Amino acid sequence: MKVLNYLFVLFSVLNVFSQEGKYIGVYGERFKINETVMLFGDNVRLREEPNMNAKVLKTLKIGEEVTVLSSGIEDEKPIPDNEIVWEWYKVKYKNIEGYVYESLLSLDYKVYDTDLYLVSIRKDKNKNDKVVVRLFNKETNKYEENSSFLGSATTFKIRVFGNKGLKKY
Repeated sequence: MKVLNYLFVLFSVLNVFSQEGKYIGVYGERFKINETVMLFGDNVRLREEPNMNAKVLKTLKIGEEVTVLSSGIEDEKPIPDNEIVWEWYKVKYKNIEGYVYESLLSLDYKVYDTDLYLVSIRKDKNKNDKVVVRLFNKETNKYEENSSFLGSATTFKIRVFGNKGLKKY
């Protein structure tokens, strides 16, 4: 059985009263200047300017690290994503500076052995908030994805408990 079928065993969505970990807000600014973040998207185009028609400087893979240089750059024509407002972030990848769309950045990540857990949020077609987790295996360069509804929560936290009972894919 695939690893994703068991992600709910690995992750626990906790309330805001817990004292460990990073809290991720559904709304508001999600990244800090000089914060190192990982790419949630795969084949992400690092662009020269903050718009979809800008020159592509480099194509980046899922799980690669970038450093946030500035935030909150609105696109004149944002991509509709069921009412989530995503913005452009100026980032640095190695020695290249460019722009990445916010939805392609992982809100948080955890490393466990050769697996990388990447976290983002989305809205489904009914505009319900959900947390999306991508499990990326660094040895195979493959990833799988699963999501869970947040209900009325506006913040959440995820803890990785390990891979007990799971098979490697």
